[in-house]
Amino acid sequence: MYFVPGRGLRYSVALDSAAPTVVDAWADKSQNAWSKAVSDGVHRISTPLTVDKPGQHTLHFCMVDPGVVVD
Repeated sequence: MYFVPGRGLRYSVALDSAAPTVVDAWADKSQNAWSKAVSDGVHRISTPLTVDKPGQHTLHFCMVDPGVVVD
């Protein structure tokens, strides 16, 4: 669960030219969250973004810590 003791894996996400938001994928350090991820075989994370106008947009997703995998 940890590459760095005390926190989980991080990534950043931004839409278009917005400032990136750093997200800790393991912010929920509860036993229930860990058990669900193990039983599902995947840890699902949702990161809300605001789309303030219609049309084409660019999603920027960046690894902050090693070990982040997008599926």
